[in-house]
Amino acid sequence: MINIDAIFEFRKGILFIRLLGSITKETVNKYLENVTLFICNNHIKNITLNFNRVEKIDDIGISLINQTYEIVSSYNGTIYVTGLNDISNKISRNINLINNELEAFNKV
Repeated sequence: MINIDAIFEFRKGILFIRLLGSITKETVNKYLENVTLFICNNHIKNITLNFNRVEKIDDIGISLINQTYEIVSSYNGTIYVTGLNDISNKISRNINLINNELEAFNKV
């Protein structure tokens, strides 16, 4: 079964979203319902997406990362991403790649 879950934690002005599972065509709606809706409803400005526990991500998943960047940018915010080493060349150049979540604290 293909699934995606997210753990949300808000600390020091940064929303940490730890994704688990797969971000693919089959799970896009769940991502939109959980992650995107939460960001939009709460006008979150600073986000760290953690992909360390994501098993699979396809082109739709990459598109969602870039879409999340656009949403956060519309609030004059910043997005940080960790755990995407294999596909980091496919995401927007404006997204800040970090080695771990702690680096986000030094950048905000």
